Amino acid sequence: MENQKTIFLEDREDNQIRALSLSLSDQIDLVVLDLRPEDTIRKVQSSYRTFGSITDFCLHPSKEYLFVLSKNGLLYIFNVEDGDIRAKILV
Repeated sequence: MENQKTIFLEDREDNQIRALSLSLSDQIDLVVLDLRPEDTIRKVQSSYRTFGSITDFCLHPSKEYLFVLSKNGLLYIFNVEDGDIRAKILV
């Protein structure tokens, strides 16, 4: 992958870090790092998949929606918490 990008979300708990990260050319994962004294556990909480390679993505200021632009000319709008596609717009 040529474009590695990560967006960190505000922590909901002191011992967790949540981040949106490009995991495949057409997929973004919501990754949760659970920081424990004895070890760190990495879990994929949600995945957001597009038809076509992802060229860029950003988080809405409300932090409720993920905007994803793909090479096939579609803008995807995902709900961050449940992973549902709320809209697909040809741009």
